[in-house]
Amino acid sequence: MTEVSPLAQSLAGAAAALRSGTLKDQFLQLLIAQLRNQDPMRPMEDRDFVAQLAQFAVLEQLENLSQEFRQAAVFGQIGAASALIGRTVEAADTTGAPVTGVVSAVLVDPEKGVSLKIGDRTVSLDAVRKILS
Repeated sequence: MTEVSPLAQSLAGAAAALRSGTLKDQFLQLLIAQLRNQDPMRPMEDRDFVAQLAQFAVLEQLENLSQEFRQAAVFGQIGAASALIGRTVEAADTTGAPVTGVVSAVLVDPEKGVSLKIGDRTVSLDAVRKILS
């Protein structure tokens, strides 16, 4: 059986983590693992290090852009939901039961997204089936 080096284990773990979680932090962990486990007699080439830093910068910008797109989508949903205030809509609650009534408010929750207040019920904007008036 072949023994796996600590560097290979670190790189494999970090690569798997890159696919599953916060990319920026995991990219830095991968870079640190490479630096800690490099052969002192054969240090990382300057161009390799610069290339990895450039990849990190691109990754960071992509994460920022993704966050801005998510925010823009929420703002668009808030605008669409606001246009429904005072209008009668038909929607479905979380159980699928129909809810019909006048929209009285727009609610924004970071985890649940944009919802509408219809009477004493709250329904997701995505659950609106019809705009009646």
